[in-house]
Amino acid sequence: MSVQDIDSLILKSTTLSEEQLATLMQQSSGKSTIREELEKKTLKTAEDAIQELCHKIGYPYIKDIPFNDIPTELIQDLPINYAKTHEVLPLKEDQRQVYVLMSNPLNYHALDDLKVMFNKKTTAVITSSFRLQDAINRVYERSTANLDGLDEIADEDYDLEETTVDLLEAGEDDAPVIKMVN
Repeated sequence: MSVQDIDSLILKSTTLSEEQLATLMQQSSGKSTIREELEKKTLKTAEDAIQELCHKIGYPYIKDIPFNDIPTELIQDLPINYAKTHEVLPLKEDQRQVYVLMSNPLNYHALDDLKVMFNKKTTAVITSSFRLQDAINRVYERSTANLDGLDEIADEDYDLEETTVDLLEAGEDDAPVIKMVN
């Protein structure tokens, strides 16, 4: 596979800029550069190229995102527009850190934002842009589906007139709170 093919595959499937990719490819991987190492590999898809690049630069790569296992609590304070624009999605958290899905391992600004938001260390987990956008849509959709039940509660009619108690006319058989107010 040619240099241009590898570069175009990676650029189309991530939010890396050409300059960022060039910088990554020039890094040393033992006796040769990452670019030279990737040229030796048999890379058939963009997923293969990204996975191999992540392996070389020391970032974990995930192909199949377990979007049903991502807790919706992780995204409640993260606007969907921010997640889509910066291509970030909190994956999971433990006591010390939050693992964040991203398509650009050099997007330190977004990692810093999430570090402040969660008040924990952030660790990037890389995936393709397409898979990440799909996961963002599914997780946020699941999050809003959890709120759909609230609409039904809000639409119910309550007859508040029947339960009105005049505190001045309340008797001894009324609730303790009414007695206390009287």
